[in-house]
Amino acid sequence: MLCRVSPGRIERIGLIAILVLATAVPIPVLAQGVVVQGRVFQFGSRAVIPNATVDLEGYGAMLTTAGGTFRFEDVEPGEYTLRVEALGFSPESRVIEVDSTTTVPVLVPLRIAPLAVDSLVVELRRIDIKGRVRDAALDLLLVNAEVLTNQVAGSLTDAHGRFTLKDVLEGVPVRVVVRPFGYLRVDTTFVPDEDETYVFEPVPDPWVEEMIEAQIDKIEERSAGIWAIGRTPMNRERLVFYSGTFSLLEALEVEYRNREMGEIDCIIIDEKREDFLPADHFLQTLLPEELERVELLFDGQMLRIYTREFMQYMFDSELELRTPVFVDVSPPLCL
Repeated sequence: MLCRVSPGRIERIGLIAILVLATAVPIPVLAQGVVVQGRVFQFGSRAVIPNATVDLEGYGAMLTTAGGTFRFEDVEPGEYTLRVEALGFSPESRVIEVDSTTTVPVLVPLRIAPLAVDSLVVELRRIDIKGRVRDAALDLLLVNAEVLTNQVAGSLTDAHGRFTLKDVLEGVPVRVVVRPFGYLRVDTTFVPDEDETYVFEPVPDPWVEEMIEAQIDKIEERSAGIWAIGRTPMNRERLVFYSGTFSLLEALEVEYRNREMGEIDCIIIDEKREDFLPADHFLQTLLPEELERVELLFDGQMLRIYTREFMQYMFDSELELRTPVFVDVSPPLCL
């Protein structure tokens, strides 16, 4: 028996067959790569490390962000070597396994490592620096002023107010403290230059001046006003007039018009008799700027001299000054 099928029915059968085939045959899905991401941080802390270099084998290298993170996309499953380097840290290398998981997290701690540098030898040169200490108001070069430093041994100024600091480091700041007796100290720091001459100009210390004035009063009271007629004492104000070019002998000759210095029978300096040298030779060695007071007692036969150092000694002690005594014998006895 023949079975007739209408055209409409044929179309319906064909559509059903296509649907059946479509259901039976699976459509392939495109595979997506895996994301490998992580963070680089300092070992033992939570501090992240920015700008670290992260190299994933086969996928290039990148720098970590400000938050220490990195991210590689579309990584095929497999085994890879991950290398991380950062300045100041030991490099880290590890093998990671990438499977079909969508995201692979990686945390990389780096340990701090000292930077390796080439050995460097720096040799500092030592120089000598020179200078002077002066009283600007009196135009007076200060003798025996202490010049101290934080680098080398200190120095005392000479008869011309000069000093030298030896073996000071060139190019290294040096602290210098200048302490002349009777003046406020100078405290300064500078980079030394051996071609420079340094001049320090301290100002008088009012407190010390008052102390010296008090000691001078004690000396005058002790002498009970005994001095030769017309032979008034020479205090520092007068002595510095002869500083720089005169010895004490020359200053006395000018001041007292006395050419016969041999007439002085005895010299008392800082309360001690000077017998080692003849009077004129000894007086030739003394500088007026080193002294505080000079007085002639007992008709010029006794010369009493007080140095700046003796004034300082009087501040620090309970020195009892003895009344000057002169006995005209041979040799004369004087105190």
